[in-house]
Amino acid sequence: MAGTATERDSDPADTRERELKYVLPAGRVPFAERWLAAVCRPDPSYGRADVWTVYYDTAEQRSLREKINSDYLKTKLRVRWYAAPGGAAAGDAFLEVKRRVGDRREKIRVVLDGVAGDLAGRPLADRVWRELPGRLAPAGVSLQGVWQPVLAIVYRRSRFVDAASGARVSCDGGIRAAAVRGGVLPGWHGAPLPVGVVEVKGRSDELPVNLRSLVRFDARLSAFSKYAAVWAHMQLPAARAHA
Repeated sequence: MAGTATERDSDPADTRERELKYVLPAGRVPFAERWLAAVCRPDPSYGRADVWTVYYDTAEQRSLREKINSDYLKTKLRVRWYAAPGGAAAGDAFLEVKRRVGDRREKIRVVLDGVAGDLAGRPLADRVWRELPGRLAPAGVSLQGVWQPVLAIVYRRSRFVDAASGARVSCDGGIRAAAVRGGVLPGWHGAPLPVGVVEVKGRSDELPVNLRSLVRFDARLSAFSKYAAVWAHMQLPAARAHA
């Protein structure tokens, strides 16, 4: 399982890509998706897909607490892969670390050749997960503490491009937990979140003109974290979570 390529993204705050997240009720996601398909063009590189993400954290849940507390310094470590909607995982997986210092951010991604299908079938306690963070060492990444996989989530993503601004848009729904590391959160459930999220990535701090009608779907700007949201959701009784 080798990383064949490393990508580093570390732009100054005045030139970096902006990311706007809008949270909307889960029931509105299909309507928002159809509307986006009408006002945008399909992403030429990425089709509709299931996105699988395994989040890492320390025993003290450092990454989760940094997000919840809106700390000035934040670190996120994850492994991600993609699959056709409802299909089996195949192709590459991606080991990613994101760091934020205030409004400056750095993202480093290591491509793991053709291992998505293999990883998808492994429990989070498997030692292969513990070994993966070491693949970041050649990129000069040193993580403090012991990081282990704690939560796997899956959701359905559709991607678009706003022709006027060039902004990239994704619409995510059906966000739910797929696996939790044993002993971390007994009694967890996989009920989907009651919300979806639309992410807009571009060079502006404002929503592109063509997308401003997004508010019609009860969408609100939010510093949304799938990791934090799913974690909080799993702590609700299963009956309430399904309601």
